Amino acid sequence: MLMLLTAVRSAAQSGMTVYQGQTTELAVADNGAMFVWDLYHDVSGVNFATTDGNCPPSLATFTGGNRGSRVNVNWLIPGVYFYKVTAYSADGCMNLKVGKVTVLASLPTALLDEIPPICVGDSATIVVRFTGTPPWNISLQADDGKLVSTTTYRDISTNIFMIPIAPKVTTSYTIAEVSDRNGTSSTLSNTVRIEVKPLPRNSRIYQYNPQARKD
Repeated sequence: MLMLLTAVRSAAQSGMTVYQGQTTELAVADNGAMFVWDLYHDVSGVNFATTDGNCPPSLATFTGGNRGSRVNVNWLIPGVYFYKVTAYSADGCMNLKVGKVTVLASLPTALLDEIPPICVGDSATIVVRFTGTPPWNISLQADDGKLVSTTTYRDISTNIFMIPIAPKVTTSYTIAEVSDRNGTSSTLSNTVRIEVKPLPRNSRIYQYNPQARKD
């Protein structure tokens, strides 16, 4: 028989929204009880009081075990999940709490290829590689050591995007924000630095004439 233990407050988090691939913490107040956690994916006809977790580890899994007042879950596949935390008192009574987690498709990322040095007056190409679902929008930051400028590119349909550039001085480039159909990430991409080398100085050119005679 399920006995509710009012002294145990299983105030677990509920209604969370996370992204695919994230590891998040679920926690309750630690009052000395023993806590056991379960994950559910298909809850059709499930009685949480009597049914153990049914979520396959390929969809979501505990990292570091499912016991204690704090546990970590790695959400692998988008979908709607439920968790249950059961508190057991030293007297043999128990209480439970159920929460819901919605896992959204992972946020997009952008990666910049390295760029070889160029000479003043030459051009180069920034190659951006995306993950996520098109179309993508990006904000590209350029930092030449004196000025930071931002250029926005929208409705990118291919996961490899090329941007022609012709910096006059050595400049660093970073994607400050990338968005796709699933959401927006403000995590900075890697930074690439393109070195702009000066041209050699002009020097006086002397023509040698072997037949020239000196009087």
